[in-house]
Amino acid sequence: MVRHVRNVKYDVEEKIKDGRLKQTGIDHALAHGHFLKAYHDLEVMENLDRLNSERPKGWVPCPDWVVVSAYYGMYHAALAMLALKGWKSDDHDATIAMLKYIYVYQEGKLTLADVQKLEKAKTLLDEINKLAKAKVMRKDASYGVDFLEIDVRDILRDARPFVERMRLLLKEELGYDLLSR
Repeated sequence: MVRHVRNVKYDVEEKIKDGRLKQTGIDHALAHGHFLKAYHDLEVMENLDRLNSERPKGWVPCPDWVVVSAYYGMYHAALAMLALKGWKSDDHDATIAMLKYIYVYQEGKLTLADVQKLEKAKTLLDEINKLAKAKVMRKDASYGVDFLEIDVRDILRDARPFVERMRLLLKEELGYDLLSR
């Protein structure tokens, strides 16, 4: 795990140097906007999936756009998380790396409270890894030619819970629900 922490830290440092991650100060309005966009993307995902299943007359199935919408819902939730930690990302890989670094591998001495958060960190790492997997699926869906053969079950299962998990984490950190204000 120590080696992985170093790799994540190095990756984040490189992305900061490259300008793909910028420290901007905490931005509640930006985080709020990203969460609104995340939920919009999830609605698009669910509507497209329903239409793909029902196949009304004239409907052209688009599983690739189900994947794209699901991924961007997850991605906007991740950007919201970074905005509330004072970071802005212009790169998908940088977003994932910084999310891992901030919420799972942040360096420093472990307090008792930190130790109690280890299980929570493991859960968050699992969620972030789902985002990374969704990124690969989104790339394949956007640029691949076998787009009608895409299996959307995993991303449909993972997208909304990912966004909800990020929202819950922020609610715990802020003491209120960002979207209720």
